Amino acid sequence: MNAITEPPTSDAYASIHALLQPRSIAVLGVSQRKDAFGNKVFRSIAQSGFSGRIFPVNPKAVTIDGVPAFRSVGAIPEPVDCVALAINEARAEDALNEAIAAGVRAAVIFGKLSGDDTIGTSVYARVKQLAADAGMAICGSNCMGFVSDAVSLQMTSMPFRNRIAGGEVALVSHSGSTWSGLLGNQRDINFSFAVSAGQEIATTAADYIDYFASQSSTKVVACVLETVRDPGKFLAAVDRCAARGIAVVALKLGRSIAGRAFAQSHSGALAGSADVYDAVFERHGVMSVRSLDELLNTVELFRHPRRPTTSGIGVVTDSGGERQLIADWAEELDIRFPALSTDTSTRIAPWLDADAAVANPLDYWGDQGTPALAPCLQAMTDAEEIGVTVLASNLPDGRDFLLDCSNAALEVHRTTDKPIVVMGHVSSTLSRTEALRMRNAGIPVLAGTENALRALKHFASRGTAIAECRSATAAPLTYSPFDGTSSSLGAAEGFALLARNGIKVAPYRIVHDARQAAEFGREVGYPLVAKIDDPNVLHKSDIGGVMLNLHDADSVQHALARLSEGRAGKGVLLQKQVRGTELIVGMTTDAQFGPVFTVGGGGIFVEIFKDKFICLPGESEHTLRRRLEALRVFRLLQGARGQHAADIDQVVSTIARFIETFSALSPFVDEVEVNPFIVTGTSMQAADILIIKKHGA
Repeated sequence: MNAITEPPTSDAYASIHALLQPRSIAVLGVSQRKDAFGNKVFRSIAQSGFSGRIFPVNPKAVTIDGVPAFRSVGAIPEPVDCVALAINEARAEDALNEAIAAGVRAAVIFGKLSGDDTIGTSVYARVKQLAADAGMAICGSNCMGFVSDAVSLQMTSMPFRNRIAGGEVALVSHSGSTWSGLLGNQRDINFSFAVSAGQEIATTAADYIDYFASQSSTKVVACVLETVRDPGKFLAAVDRCAARGIAVVALKLGRSIAGRAFAQSHSGALAGSADVYDAVFERHGVMSVRSLDELLNTVELFRHPRRPTTSGIGVVTDSGGERQLIADWAEELDIRFPALSTDTSTRIAPWLDADAAVANPLDYWGDQGTPALAPCLQAMTDAEEIGVTVLASNLPDGRDFLLDCSNAALEVHRTTDKPIVVMGHVSSTLSRTEALRMRNAGIPVLAGTENALRALKHFASRGTAIAECRSATAAPLTYSPFDGTSSSLGAAEGFALLARNGIKVAPYRIVHDARQAAEFGREVGYPLVAKIDDPNVLHKSDIGGVMLNLHDADSVQHALARLSEGRAGKGVLLQKQVRGTELIVGMTTDAQFGPVFTVGGGGIFVEIFKDKFICLPGESEHTLRRRLEALRVFRLLQGARGQHAADIDQVVSTIARFIETFSALSPFVDEVEVNPFIVTGTSMQAADILIIKKHGA
């Protein structure tokens, strides 16, 4: 039985400590009916070995399961840390009021409360306010409870009978079924804390993560998130984890349009843009995964103490076909296995058949059979270019080959401080007995080729996003730089703003007559583009307000007459028509995380191919270049398909300047888009711009 630690009395963790490590619990909703929901919760707590006191509460019963019952929480003669509300919605508000009056600091609300926090008269909103006023921590509402190994507590109606005590992984999940699925994993991963957070009526994922970071047992935090309800606190919590060397792995649900719609109906969550979440996660060192199996594989790697000293992954396998499978997935996932040095190749070559290639991934199987495995694995591990060595084998039960493989992995593991990892391609084939033996020795065992490689990519590159320096971000302006009442700026105003901030613009001029137009044409040369410049017309091409390929004064005069029709006194914007590779750079304001920036290929590249990335204010030029190089359009910037090779340093510098400028302007700009920026050689010029102001700016 685990000892209960004394709860803090004056710090920020007092209430959540009372929730997750209570000394005493009162259960409401118990009755003489053995199958009542409250009785299931009561029995789960009692039978899990809970170290503290449990008090059943029922106004009519004398005893519940042979334990004296109390009429109310206030009638309990001892202090109560936490109440479990296994009752219906109609009684929840009064019960919580009673618990608060009795000095209770924490509660679990299993049932779903109607309404949300935007409806002030709903049960949800009133209970939320009660908890806020009392400083109470609440798990739920609409949750499956939690598990806390620190006090041997299963606060749930459906306990796990075969859980192993202890663990270094903490979990918070918005999905109750996912919570139970992860807790019931057959991979020997145990959770020190596992919270089914539900609607987060008072206590959010950010609060749980922050608390997990304060616990010495925590090595990994796993999150299954529909949304982040408190972005500032969430980022502070994951930053605290990073500072303590705690890995944070997150599966963001609701990445699709349909998924976001389900999130709204499931828990009232504003699911948010998955691209924005990915950018935020990358900035703050949170590993973003796409599936539960990838999450478990990543947790498996980080719960063991060894870490790669370099990002190089070395793979040793016994199958030519599976080596091809690994190579196929590695290309799909942009994983590059380092080439082996001459010294490493020389050590490996004698163990291979004469016609076998020494390569990474390495297929060692040949005439010498399994005796070649340990020497090849050792040589791969000793290589300076390798940070983590992977033995890729299916390890089925009932074959001597199984022990040959696991013994080789254990032998090499004992000779090095580098991580040795075993990867099975067929998840259901891995021997549980041998997997447990290797895990107990400190060797992570991963399941499934794709998800294992995804996890290994996180493992090998851990920390690089945080380690990269970021550029300084201009201080936000404290006054509005904009005049007028229009909700957006005209293109000429937008171009002038770019130019004032050192961002090049394709030559332009507002003209009112043919003479001015001809003069501009002589100055900059043809062809020209003519556009309506009206801040109230956001999409000019939709109304025929853009005319391209104006090659002489006559065509310009015709365009001027057409675009001026019905717009007496309003000029037309003429601009030099430049050609090159098109990029889009823009900023939008995310409801949760504020200004975020999009960079990508212009035209069909962004519309059809979705060739773009999202980044945040203060992004370093090093990171911007790395992200730019991953786009399809980067090949055009390098000179493919007859394009002029671009000055990549100039492109990156311009993007960084754009981000700095509109980070400073973000209090007054809701959205900005330059589409396209035209890149030709050393020149990167804005050819169109849309700026939408914040309301009241």
